[in-house]
Amino acid sequence: MNKITKILLVLLSVLGIMGGCVYATLNQITEVKIDKSNEALGIEDIQDDITPIENTDKKSDEPKGKNRNDIINIALFGLDRRNEKEVSRSDAIMILTVDFKHKKIKLSSIMRDTYVEIENYKAQKINHAYALGGAQLAIKTINQNFGTDIRHFASVDFFALEEIIDILGGVNLPIKKSEISNINTYIKEVATLSNKEPEYLTEEGEQVLNGLQAVAYARIRSVGNGDFERTERQRRVLTQLIATGQEKGISKIPELATKVLPLVETNFTKSEILEMAFDYFRNQPMTIEQKRFPIDNHYKTDMSTGVWYIKADFEETKKDIYEFIYEDNVEINNSI
Repeated sequence: MNKITKILLVLLSVLGIMGGCVYATLNQITEVKIDKSNEALGIEDIQDDITPIENTDKKSDEPKGKNRNDIINIALFGLDRRNEKEVSRSDAIMILTVDFKHKKIKLSSIMRDTYVEIENYKAQKINHAYALGGAQLAIKTINQNFGTDIRHFASVDFFALEEIIDILGGVNLPIKKSEISNINTYIKEVATLSNKEPEYLTEEGEQVLNGLQAVAYARIRSVGNGDFERTERQRRVLTQLIATGQEKGISKIPELATKVLPLVETNFTKSEILEMAFDYFRNQPMTIEQKRFPIDNHYKTDMSTGVWYIKADFEETKKDIYEFIYEDNVEINNSI
């Protein structure tokens, strides 16, 4: 047996062990079964109804718009719950787009106070959909109101997110002096619930926050431009998490997967996770883009009923989301 053959056998053995470890870890995931049919998820059967004219070249065999399989959309829900059995609203709502065509990760925040139609319920804030019908209804509500084609989701609560951030070694965030007091208030609240010793922030400026501190940072809404700025903080935390994961590299996948995946609720199957992870690392480097929807000038606020709502121009917002996700238009107007 020559030297090259020995090296190849060693590499194959290592890869086999890594794959086996990851696959065994996938059995620990909280897999939630949902109906992924178009009807059950509110996905329009006729695709590309808002596809720009330049994307209708019939000579090309490449699928256009939402028919393309090189762009995957995943609903991310941050749950505001104190224990696993508590019925919870989605305090954070994002669409994570893995765009293999443009080699980008795209994060789209949906404002949780957006006033929407929820099937079989009265119109209300979009973050209520998760409490009313779990991930199934929450995804359907997003698809029906924003014209998206989401079939998969991942959910975590504050405690799980805290653990994930700690597993990755914390996240580097820019802290404003005006944010410190609010961050420390949330640190105290969560630390009390978890029976932990709180580690408060004392200084402004860029610094590495642990899981508890970063979750507290992502929750504050009374500093700056209210919930608009809070979604920016949430995207910043997630962006840093993704960047940290990329820096760890493929060799760290088994270790990270073993610790992180059991903290996530999802409807991804084991084979789907492995396939997407392989494609993701095969397409590195991937840059990260982020936006908030509805964007400026495509919504109005309303407190006529005594409750604060964001009322979106849905036709314009559908186009904005489509262009960002599928057309890679990152110049869409977004102040926060």
